[in-house]
Amino acid sequence: MLKRKINEIILYFSKFFLVLFVKLNSPLFSSIILLINLRKVKKIYTSKDVKKIIILSKSNGYEDILSAYQKNKTNNVNAFYSLPRILIKKIFYNFLKNEKCYDYYTIDFDENIKQKKKDYKLFIKKVFLILNRFWKFDAIIGFNPFYHAEHDLPEPIKEIGKKFLSIHKESLCTVKENAYYLKIYKEQNKKYLANKVAVYNEYEKNKLVDSNFLNINQVEVTGCARSSNCFEIRNTKPTDNKIVYFMIYDQKFIKWTNLANSTMNFLLHYALNNPSVNIIFKGKTGVHSKNNLPKELPSNCSFELDYDAHKLLKSAKVVICFNSTILFEAIIANREIIIPNFGINRSKLKDFIYKTPDYFADSKEIFFKMIDEKLKKPYVSKKFSKEEEYCINFYLGNADGKAGYRLKNFIDKNI
Repeated sequence: MLKRKINEIILYFSKFFLVLFVKLNSPLFSSIILLINLRKVKKIYTSKDVKKIIILSKSNGYEDILSAYQKNKTNNVNAFYSLPRILIKKIFYNFLKNEKCYDYYTIDFDENIKQKKKDYKLFIKKVFLILNRFWKFDAIIGFNPFYHAEHDLPEPIKEIGKKFLSIHKESLCTVKENAYYLKIYKEQNKKYLANKVAVYNEYEKNKLVDSNFLNINQVEVTGCARSSNCFEIRNTKPTDNKIVYFMIYDQKFIKWTNLANSTMNFLLHYALNNPSVNIIFKGKTGVHSKNNLPKELPSNCSFELDYDAHKLLKSAKVVICFNSTILFEAIIANREIIIPNFGINRSKLKDFIYKTPDYFADSKEIFFKMIDEKLKKPYVSKKFSKEEEYCINFYLGNADGKAGYRLKNFIDKNI
């Protein structure tokens, strides 16, 4: 805890001084700021530092790499070091100040923007050249090629003889979102110059190639590596009478507010009538807070925000969720699943809802009945149904549980 606090203090002052050094056009001191913020990922075993890889820290992508390498005790190829993404953003915003910059909008729409990005890339090139003199590294890994502050990073990094890989974690879409993003990729983004990009599934690969954002030889389907952790949960007996509700939130084209409110109210009602049942309301960071729930909760209800979702899956007898990655992770983990569907005509809204097995509860009465039945159901180890396997592969590309191996191989062979 103390070490974490010290690192936070270092980062706090680093952001201030980095802005100053960029304004003073000092790539030397800027590179020193980056150097003092590099932290070795100690959870990944290395017998020696053969190759050093910088990770532009991002929670889910970081978890993918941990899943791919953490359990491999024979890794003697790559050592990983995290670098806070915010430092790259600070440099970017200094050069692109007063310009409208958005994720998924990376095209250089006028000569002024082109020149500013050219200056930014030249400065970045100098910074990382100097960093490499102090501390030799081999590659950088990012996690979304559409982050506007990182989209132009591959070019200067490749120019100094280093590799740039991207693990594109934003790969789950409804039919409606998929069509929308195909248009956005094509019309509002320029070609991405990373050496290689890993994606979770085939339909995201097709979208990236069809939009001309990537060449076909730049992209590879590895699956969602962090979902491999759920296979370890699969044969673990959950805690009796424990329900975890992964709270519903609004999405790109549709608001699910009424569904979220109904689900919350029904669960609170169920909790009052079933005091022996423990219900956890798991919020999404940046979306939910305890204020989304009534001030006075039943004693058998609690709200969690920062708690690891996989740990909650491990203990959950019943998982309640809707249009979320956690749904497919819960299937992998062999948990009992209920999908709220109150007041929704699925035939009309099918383009806004993920493909899933039929775990839907269409009314309060059916919802309560399903909860009762699933809580009483004895835990048994079982194989995926054909429908479950299809959905897991379609979205997470990992019904075989080998996405971690594929991601490790992807990184090892491309560095």
